[in-house]
Amino acid sequence: MSPKKEGLTVSIIGVRGLGVIYSGFETFVDKLTEKVRRDTQFIIYARKAYQKQNHSKTNVKVIPIYTVRGKHLETFFYSMVSNIHSYFSLENPLYLFET
Repeated sequence: MSPKKEGLTVSIIGVRGLGVIYSGFETFVDKLTEKVRRDTQFIIYARKAYQKQNHSKTNVKVIPIYTVRGKHLETFFYSMVSNIHSYFSLENPLYLFET
């Protein structure tokens, strides 16, 4: 069994994708993942349609979320699926949401 990593796990829900800049929140998340200690692990829930490029950040895992495309349903389904996935798959994460 491998030793448990020290550090914090931050789950980020509410961005379209890593490296995709549509608003100040995406810019904030991009800079946050660069500036925070390396023992902090980031799990970013990105909308699959917007996450087109790979990233080179070793402390970031991007989970693409497939969602219904449309003005009124996309955000609702993305948020619901992201929250359900993170609730059942992560151990004591710190959440960061766009409001």
